Order: sequence, then C-alpha cells, then structure tokens
Amino acid sequence: MILKKLAKTTGGKAFFPRMNKELDDTVASIALELRRQYSIGYVPSNFKPDGKWRKIKLRIKPPPDLPRLIVRTREGYYAGR
Repeated sequence: MILKKLAKTTGGKAFFPRMNKELDDTVASIALELRRQYSIGYVPSNFKPDGKWRKIKLRIKPPPDLPRLIVRTREGYYAGR
C-alpha cells in the first residue's frame, strides 16, 4: 500500500483500524509512542549541496537490562541545493 510505503520512507507508521475498538487501541498505541519517543541530531560529513540522495542507517545498542528497542527513521534525504 502506498500509505505504508510513505510512512516507512519518512520514518512514520501507518495504522488501519476497521472498528471502533481497533481505533481506541490505535489511539492508545500512538499516545504511548509519543510519550516514549525522542529525537537525535545528525551532521553529515559531506556538506556538498548537490541534490543527491544520502542514505541514513542508524544502529543502536540498548543497555542489557532493557528489552529490544524499535527505531524508526527516514531512509535518507536529498542534499539541498
């Protein structure tokens, strides 16, 4: 689906609730994610604004006492002109 692809490319997540109960669960899930999220910054080593696609890959190593972490990021960006 195009919405899933758009969400993945931009670092988001798509939801498709079909019933009121699913909608309630979806809203609760979104609220929980918003309380647990944070942002990080990135400074590229190549500052050349050539309009080319720059791929981003983020790796994390959680502390041993935490469960597996889920990271959603953009796939990359175009170096602006």
